[in-house]
Amino acid sequence: MTIERRETPTFVETKAHARFAEFADACTTYRYIGVCHGRPGVGKTQSAREYVAYPDMSAYNVTEPLADPLATQVANCRAFFYTTPVANTPR
Repeated sequence: MTIERRETPTFVETKAHARFAEFADACTTYRYIGVCHGRPGVGKTQSAREYVAYPDMSAYNVTEPLADPLATQVANCRAFFYTTPVANTPR
């Protein structure tokens, strides 16, 4: 059995992503904490990941210093975001 690997799809900047980036820039400018919410599957998390440009840290070992390429990527990230788990849906 052969496992087929899929490449990560290229991110497409849509009008919704442009609005998200404008919202995130406003949060930075006016020092607000922003909450982005909406229906599942519309691209909120993907827009946030693209905007932040934070590298994949899954292989990082906290007991070792950051390697040079990863340190550069971390230094160039734009923001921090956190996706909280869903506990319930308000009605």
